[in-house]
Amino acid sequence: MGSYITFELKRKLKDPKTWFLMLIIFVISFQMIGEYRADDARRPYRFINMRNVPEIHLDTYSQFDWDIPDAAIDSLHTWMKTYDQAQAAYLAEDYNEYTRLYSFAELLLARYSPPWEDDPRSEWWDKEIKKVWDDVSGGISYEEIEFYNPNRSSASYTFLISGQLYHHLHINDIEPIGRYHVDSMTFLYHYFREIVPMLLAFVIVILVFDSVNDQWKNGNLKLILTQPFSRKKYLLSKLTISILHVLFVLLIPALVISLFLGLSDGFENFKYPVTYLEGGFTSADPLPNYLERDAERMGNYQALGISGYSLIRGNISERLTLMPLYQFLLLALALLVLCTVFYVALNIFISSVTKNKIIGFSVAAVISIAGIGISQRWIVDEKLNLSPFTMNNPVNILNGNYNTTPLLAIIVLVTATALLILGNIWYFKKKDL
Repeated sequence: MGSYITFELKRKLKDPKTWFLMLIIFVISFQMIGEYRADDARRPYRFINMRNVPEIHLDTYSQFDWDIPDAAIDSLHTWMKTYDQAQAAYLAEDYNEYTRLYSFAELLLARYSPPWEDDPRSEWWDKEIKKVWDDVSGGISYEEIEFYNPNRSSASYTFLISGQLYHHLHINDIEPIGRYHVDSMTFLYHYFREIVPMLLAFVIVILVFDSVNDQWKNGNLKLILTQPFSRKKYLLSKLTISILHVLFVLLIPALVISLFLGLSDGFENFKYPVTYLEGGFTSADPLPNYLERDAERMGNYQALGISGYSLIRGNISERLTLMPLYQFLLLALALLVLCTVFYVALNIFISSVTKNKIIGFSVAAVISIAGIGISQRWIVDEKLNLSPFTMNNPVNILNGNYNTTPLLAIIVLVTATALLILGNIWYFKKKDL
């Protein structure tokens, strides 16, 4: 079985369509890089100065001569001073100091907009802020900051997670980047999010549609099965060969481009923080996907660094947390492998039941296109996505933008794949060759 897999895999890697598909992926990838870099040039990362928030409060207090505690007035001055210092560091391109100061400014915003005191989140909120406070506060203790009549009605987790992101950038000495930034590591994030979902089913149909019926039609299948090689082992061999073949075609261009870009940037953003659905591998409760709705309303969806997120009641979900990019990409690769196995199993099943290659290709293409097209309705708004055809976007699944969770994706893919493989083995054993 092992020697047959090796022989067939070598033969497939020499097939011209393997290298033609890889060429297409290279072209599409470089086109995406060009488009993203053009967008990044038009809308690069910028410092957002919210100094007006504490400044307005100081003006209001002085205008109405309210009796405000000195500590609250000092806290507002500290807040304004932090923004001034952050702006100076940003203009001086001292990004390590800038990310420290901006993290502190965001934590002050989170302190100013906490949950109500009787809210179950209140204690958790303070703990999350205190985890990073001492690293970015410049020696200002947590107790020194006191806001008069804070805006508890907003409880904006956006400020808290943003403060955590800039804290991560500060302690790892990473420069902040915008959503369209492309380098050796962020390219892989964009590749898994943009190119893989677009090409996965197409590549698998092209590479796998004739994996069985070609040998069936030319008579080689009977010859192979006359050797000590059971039909079950034959199908499992075909499955293994096709999975390795597809992953080779999909991943080698991405790795080559990443390595090429890494020669100039040194893979410096491998720890860049990205959003991740916390508990996604243990929970079957997805977040709603409002990215399209937000883009229609505001011209674009919201983003934290390179990660897009949906606005839920005007805020980022508190179920999102941060993860280093390299860890995120490893999880994305694992989900990609599972989705690849599903599509390969589907196409091998179709190839096993259709002796005519043209019919086999047509059936595989129609089922894949129809499955993906019909399933699109379940990946947006507040629906539950349980379609294996849509589990082809590992980035959106991991960061909660696909109406599913990683756990649900795994259950759906493993179940669908197991049914296809078992059904194929049962059918193939009874098949008259």
